[in-house]
Amino acid sequence: MNKFSRSASLLLIALAFLSLSLPTVAQSTLIGLSGPPSVSGGSLGPSFDPDPLPFEGISGGGSVRIALLNPNSGCLGRYSETPSFGFYLRQSVDLLRVFFIADDPDADATLIVRMPDQQYYCADDFEGGNNPLVDVTGNTTIGGVYIWVGSMYATPVTGTLYLSTHVDAHPLSVGQVVSSEEIALDPSAEPLAFVSAIGSQPYATLIFSMGGDVDIQSLGSDCAGYTTVEPIFRFGWNIPMGLLRIYLTPEDPAQNLSLIVLDPDGNYLCNDASMDTLHPTIDLEDPTPGTYTVWVGTMTPNEMFTGEIAVTRDRSYFAATEDEQLLTWAVMPESPPLDQNQIYENLTVGGSVDLSIGANGEDCLGYSTAMTTKSIGWMIRGPAFARVYFVPDDEDVDTTLAVLYSYNTWLCNDDSFDTLHPTIDIDVGQVGGPTLHIWVGTKDRDESVTGTLYLVYDEESNPASPATP
Repeated sequence: MNKFSRSASLLLIALAFLSLSLPTVAQSTLIGLSGPPSVSGGSLGPSFDPDPLPFEGISGGGSVRIALLNPNSGCLGRYSETPSFGFYLRQSVDLLRVFFIADDPDADATLIVRMPDQQYYCADDFEGGNNPLVDVTGNTTIGGVYIWVGSMYATPVTGTLYLSTHVDAHPLSVGQVVSSEEIALDPSAEPLAFVSAIGSQPYATLIFSMGGDVDIQSLGSDCAGYTTVEPIFRFGWNIPMGLLRIYLTPEDPAQNLSLIVLDPDGNYLCNDASMDTLHPTIDLEDPTPGTYTVWVGTMTPNEMFTGEIAVTRDRSYFAATEDEQLLTWAVMPESPPLDQNQIYENLTVGGSVDLSIGANGEDCLGYSTAMTTKSIGWMIRGPAFARVYFVPDDEDVDTTLAVLYSYNTWLCNDDSFDTLHPTIDIDVGQVGGPTLHIWVGTKDRDESVTGTLYLVYDEESNPASPATP
């Protein structure tokens, strides 16, 4: 799907025509992140279909009075410290428009938007009404976007949050939805995830997204459901013999999803159920080397889904059981400030996934959850040294650590600094990827352990002498 763009002059003219009250840009922190957003939209952009893209049932309001907390910001409203909504912006856009329409027409809602570059934007009323609108313009930064819905009064508000890249979408235009003009799949569009080459080791990635409204039945008799114009995953394959298996395991085992794969020869392959499950699998014998492009379909249009897409040569891997499950990494990483130690307290770790298999390394010990303990957005221009370590609340518990960075580099550790606690040192100058993925494991399978994860930038801090908050 093509990026929606306007020239700067046309954008300014349109904004003036609408007589917008422009949102305030705050240079310092308006409100802290006390936890993950109440609702996650997954990974979105660079365009939305439909546009504006609605998310119903979003609530806001709380005890934090933003004008008292930041009297010079010009921002109004009462908020919770927990964001109402969050999503990962996977490609920069010229305009990101966020607006909210309360279910109660008498409610007076407000908005705060935090972009990945730590800039805050806020708004109150649009065009004299009670519904707020925030515009972020100028080639936005890729990463996590957090949105707080607030209320001018002590009473919370509930309504629909809208995301758009169109200047003509606003609270007064809802019902005049700008629909996609494209009716066919676009294999050239940027996918949610991309791997240039997958080797002989099994590979898996977590997908969290919303399905589309493109009916795929015309692609073939085995094709069922609805998908997006743009693909969700693309990978390179260079092994011309044996098996290539692509399969999808939804987080909800009762959800029926489908797979659509475009092979290097231009053939569309589909499946929506396999091996006595609702989970799709596509097998190719002696596959053609080249690029494979993957879409995920849902049985109803615009249905949300979470699942694990896996690629393997091993026939023993399929619609993953816990014993066979691979590690997955989140698509919406956190974006902490660079050079500032990050301390994550009260984490519960451990699971059933064998790190020696999931992390593709004989030195990786223990068992963890398939999902990362933490995924952290990390710019390449960060500090030269970083250290990750974990300290359980019970000092006698033996924990392990696995880290993935630069897309395909794994590091693992068990014991360090004369303790049972793991440490991994990273040469940040060698980091070639934007995200650091961390799994904390336990020596015993299905053991549940609580403790604190540290990401620090000094060599003095370690499990025997932890950093302080």
